Amino acid sequence: MPMAAGFLTTNWPKVAAMWNESLQADYESLLVGTAVAPLDDHFLISLAGEDRHAFLHNFCTADIKKLAVGDGCEAFVLNGKGKTMAFVHALAFDDAIWLLGADVTSAKPLMEHLDRYIIREDVQLADLSESFSMFFGPSEKVAGLIGIKELLPNKCRVSGEIVDSLRAASIEVAGVGLWLAAQQDSADELIGKLDALRVTIASAVSLESIRIEQGTPWSGTEADESNLPQELQRDEKAISFTKGCYLGQETVARLDALGRVNQLLTRVQLGAESPEAGAELKADDKVVGRVTSVAWSPKFNQWIGFAFVRRAQASTGTVLQVAGGGTATVC
Repeated sequence: MPMAAGFLTTNWPKVAAMWNESLQADYESLLVGTAVAPLDDHFLISLAGEDRHAFLHNFCTADIKKLAVGDGCEAFVLNGKGKTMAFVHALAFDDAIWLLGADVTSAKPLMEHLDRYIIREDVQLADLSESFSMFFGPSEKVAGLIGIKELLPNKCRVSGEIVDSLRAASIEVAGVGLWLAAQQDSADELIGKLDALRVTIASAVSLESIRIEQGTPWSGTEADESNLPQELQRDEKAISFTKGCYLGQETVARLDALGRVNQLLTRVQLGAESPEAGAELKADDKVVGRVTSVAWSPKFNQWIGFAFVRRAQASTGTVLQVAGGGTATVC
């Protein structure tokens, strides 16, 4: 199910309103491990060369120098002001480090940002977004079906067992599960072999519901240059406070010393109402937050979403008013 860039952020509420038996079946198949969903709106950037670890280490919040081949981690790539350019997974293969993130439109500015700092370093950047087809299943059962479960979790690898170009990792895209990537000219072969194993291709709409239920933020919707990294509450997974200097580190360290940011990313329950992404949230007629993503949740039998909310209103159970009608309960 190919999707245009920016699809989830601009059209999601309209598409989610189409929830039906087919989407429900996809949702259930994803959860039990008999389906994967496409990640057509995601980007892949490769950093090759002998200096790739040391170089990337200087531009993101994670301790990249510690990544051995097969390891992966979350990271925020920051600008000079400490704001989030991208929220990514850094995957260390034997020939390169791959950066995986949502919102394919972020690839070009991120490439330009990193390229600006390459002077004498042995680092080669490549945008692989159009070269690979990617899929994700929020269950590691699929890894067992295709014969790579013994290398998971916390390992990423190249495999020739299904198709020659296959790469895989156990990471959190919509909850923790199996990420697969194959070169475009091998995508049909991969889909055919998955089908032979009774692993179907589910709708990305169903995966979005699982993503929000599981509390996994994405770059482009929950993370952009308006955000500070600590606002996403991924400190333990994506931020090293001991790695030393990197671009934007002063802001991160100052916020850590202060012990707070002014707003936090939370999940919200929306009941029967489905606000547009970007809708304002209010308390006592004052704007205290905004919705970033919305999806129908079969698990909770109501609409749910992500929202940035002022710290004072971010406690579980706080009920906020949605501009245009309805309520949002912080959960």
